[in-house]
Amino acid sequence: MFSRAENQRRKHFREEAEKTKREKLRQPRKTIAVEAEDDYFTRECTEIKANGKISAREKKRQINLAIQKEKRKKDMIAQLRKTPVAQLACERAGVSRSAYYKWRPQDPVFARAADRALEAGRSFINDLAESKLMGMIQNSNFKAIAFWLRHNNPRYAAIYRTIREYEVATERPSVEEENIASQEMAKLAAERMTPNIAPEELRDKLEAEMEEAERNSNHNKRLESFEED
Repeated sequence: MFSRAENQRRKHFREEAEKTKREKLRQPRKTIAVEAEDDYFTRECTEIKANGKISAREKKRQINLAIQKEKRKKDMIAQLRKTPVAQLACERAGVSRSAYYKWRPQDPVFARAADRALEAGRSFINDLAESKLMGMIQNSNFKAIAFWLRHNNPRYAAIYRTIREYEVATERPSVEEENIASQEMAKLAAERMTPNIAPEELRDKLEAEMEEAERNSNHNKRLESFEED
């Protein structure tokens, strides 16, 4: 139980906090003008056009080279989807390995498209390998049958047992150490399950993520163009 003066002080504190919160919500929020950031290809062409040190003919030539390079990048992405090996894809697309690995850090959109193409290509090869394995099983190939059972049937899975020796006196944690570790784990879990984020902070965080998405809209459009057949 608190005294009358203490209760009045606490009530006044709560009223002031609510008043400050209402005033903050009534304040007009600042609008931020978000400009979409140009991707690598658009920025390259813009820099060529803005270069006043070269002639119009040279600008046209450099822009044509940039367009051809963009086409070679798309051919490289298409080959990576079919053959998820950089060396083979470079040979089939007519692109040198040095150019491929030079483009990746220069052009983040191309790097993301290449990673997606590699993942899709690996999935394609995995499906192809499984279909070949099924054909060998149908032809009564014992090794193929054993391989499939070993990796898909727990009754035939190989069992590996590893025996390790421990020095209990030196490596086993004490009761106090286990208690401290469990307390820290519980603290981390509580922070993840109940994050202490105010509604205003959550709103600001969501608006920042939306601004970032708008800023990268041109990058996403170009990324989708790489994945078009």
